[in-house]
Amino acid sequence: MEQKYDVFISYSRNDAQITRDICRAFVSVGLTYFTDRSNIPAGADYVSYIGEAIKNCKIFLYVASKNSSESKWSHYELNEFLKGQGVRQLIVYIVDDCELTRDFLAEFDKKCFRVRGINKTEGGNGKITDIQLAIELLKTSKTINLDNEKNGTQDLRFVSNSVFICHSHDDNAIAKDIYQYLTTNGINCWIDIYNIQPGKAYAQAIMEGLRVSDCVIVLYSKYAVGSHDMLDEIQEAHTTNKRIIPLLIDDTPLVEQFRYYLARRQWIVAYPNYKNNLEELLQALKGGVGSSYVDAFENAFGGPTKRRKISRDKIYTIIILLCFLIALFIGGWFFNKKLESLSTPKKEVVQTTQIVLVKDSSNYSNSVSVAASPSSPRNKSLSRVDNDSILTDKNTTLTKLARQYYDNTYCWVYIYAVNKSKLSSPNFIPEGIYLTIPKLTQEEMGTTKEQSLKVFSSIK
Repeated sequence: MEQKYDVFISYSRNDAQITRDICRAFVSVGLTYFTDRSNIPAGADYVSYIGEAIKNCKIFLYVASKNSSESKWSHYELNEFLKGQGVRQLIVYIVDDCELTRDFLAEFDKKCFRVRGINKTEGGNGKITDIQLAIELLKTSKTINLDNEKNGTQDLRFVSNSVFICHSHDDNAIAKDIYQYLTTNGINCWIDIYNIQPGKAYAQAIMEGLRVSDCVIVLYSKYAVGSHDMLDEIQEAHTTNKRIIPLLIDDTPLVEQFRYYLARRQWIVAYPNYKNNLEELLQALKGGVGSSYVDAFENAFGGPTKRRKISRDKIYTIIILLCFLIALFIGGWFFNKKLESLSTPKKEVVQTTQIVLVKDSSNYSNSVSVAASPSSPRNKSLSRVDNDSILTDKNTTLTKLARQYYDNTYCWVYIYAVNKSKLSSPNFIPEGIYLTIPKLTQEEMGTTKEQSLKVFSSIK
């Protein structure tokens, strides 16, 4: 098949009547198209014809509906398109209230823009007619040359479904002006003032209005701050992935309950005179209601905020670096503990000369004894304490030792007497020497200050 077409139409056989209406609109404006019913001869290889047609059509039109979502052939044709088989444009034309998943739409966004339509049986509000679609496709088709491999993706975005105007009833006058301006300029709008019929359940009507709309314009003002209905509508729009355009119509700061939904979206600042900014709003809508929209992430009150994206490789690098630092810290800790254990000298049993003092300090004599192995100080209630040998450090003092072993600081003099040969002064204890803690009787452990001074005088 060598013939080239403007549009390849992918549809479900259950939507044949809708597709025929689309084809008649295409013929009326001079668009050539391919469908399986009209272009595949009887007995021909169906798969081969489909593949060649996709290669030789400028535009791939996917008629999205509940039926097409269940059609194996529609899925097959979409997969052929997504393989990059030469088609320069993809248009998704939604003809009923089918739900397209985010993943489904995101797959199309990788290659082109999309257009949304509304089932023609839902009435005149908020739809693209087949003729409007045909005219837009004709314009696009003229910009594409199948023989040129460098045709890039065109910025093709259609004004489609109705725009939902979310507002406080205290801003009704402004909402009506915006509705009038947009509808006069070809934008289909949904607003509760005109679209909710008398007697109809309000909440149900609001939900239906949001369902058939691609975009929600939020009129943010001092009255909006206290409107629970507006907050509910914005939350529903956010949940259903609608495009949200906040229109700031006065200088009211953004309050917390609205910040989650609106702070990171591109605002249109429309005060002090909102009428001067209606053209900007119109151009924003004509740029693609319902199409993929990249938020500018600008907070109207706090200045621009940038979303910093970190690649997966960078995340892995950071994790590996953190693990290395943790391992280095743990290794250093164990190494330091090992050094400490090697540098600490072991206590040894030593023999030393010990002076035993009697109560009468004028009659003391030397006696030789062997120091016992280091042990904890004994309780004061014992009649005597065992010999002990301790290694001094920079914080060792005789009074501390006396308090520790005898519970009496005045007993320092007995420790000094035994170790006098090692100590030049009772006030200076060298670090790293062994001192003997002598045995004392119960009487000696009760030494007073005056008795301690007398013993020290006799030692000197």
